[in-house]
Amino acid sequence: MSAERHQAANTIRHIFDRTAEEGWKPESVTGASDTEIDAWAAGQGTSRIPEALREAMRLIGVRHGYWQPGTSLGVRSITQQTKRHALATLSQLSDPFVDANGLLVIAEHQAYEYQVIDGGDPIEADPPVWCIVEQESVEKRWNSVTEWFDAIRPRVADYRARANLRLRRGKPLPASWSENFRIERLT
Repeated sequence: MSAERHQAANTIRHIFDRTAEEGWKPESVTGASDTEIDAWAAGQGTSRIPEALREAMRLIGVRHGYWQPGTSLGVRSITQQTKRHALATLSQLSDPFVDANGLLVIAEHQAYEYQVIDGGDPIEADPPVWCIVEQESVEKRWNSVTEWFDAIRPRVADYRARANLRLRRGKPLPASWSENFRIERLT
């Protein structure tokens, strides 16, 4: 593994570990195997997966829990059909990509927003992540997969503030929080 690829994977693991240290439960997610990741990419018509994305999928690629909740993400949620929808959405907008047909869709939010990697970029270890929004825009939203991964992680400090507010008002914490966070770290 090249130094750049090694650094990209290490940065992803560091973000994951730091989030756990803050009070999030890493056992609330399930990672994908390399075989599952390769099949997922092949289903989208590509065989090259950036190292940073591969490492992210190894950590949260099957069940992503509170990493970008409300969004389809991972090797079982993002399919060839998802890619067709992303390309259909892109066809109605200005296409800035080097290789749109080679896009790798990594997340879909409510069937109108797609987070993708340009098909011309998978040889990079940590390429930019673009966002395609139906009837609106195509933009480079994150400068790298590692930046994207950091942006979608559960913000424990935000949940802590929400927990304190709920408890001050006499409201219980949502049951799913105990599955995803160390409650003693939130209160």
